Amino acid sequence: MFRRLQMSPSLPNYRLSSMDQLERSLMLLQNKTRRSILERLVREPHYPMQLAELIGVSQQAIVKHLKELERGNMVEKMKVPSEKGGPPRTIFRVCEAFSLRVDLG
Repeated sequence: MFRRLQMSPSLPNYRLSSMDQLERSLMLLQNKTRRSILERLVREPHYPMQLAELIGVSQQAIVKHLKELERGNMVEKMKVPSEKGGPPRTIFRVCEAFSLRVDLG
């Protein structure tokens, strides 16, 4: 039985309010591309094009996965000014660090 989602030591413990949240998180994390995206975003925020180049998949696929992660409250997007004076660019970062511990006993 799942007991709790344990946050990193600097963040408070957070109890899941429903099994639906757990299932949604596990579903998001079962995809290798989404795990690769999170692995890079934990280190620093990235633009979708940067992630596409680093991971080796299309930018369209990256955007699709980022939308799923955003719906799951794992990543958030921010607008940052363009270095060349154009319109603001969208960059993504992890919402907060977490670790998942499942107690089956």
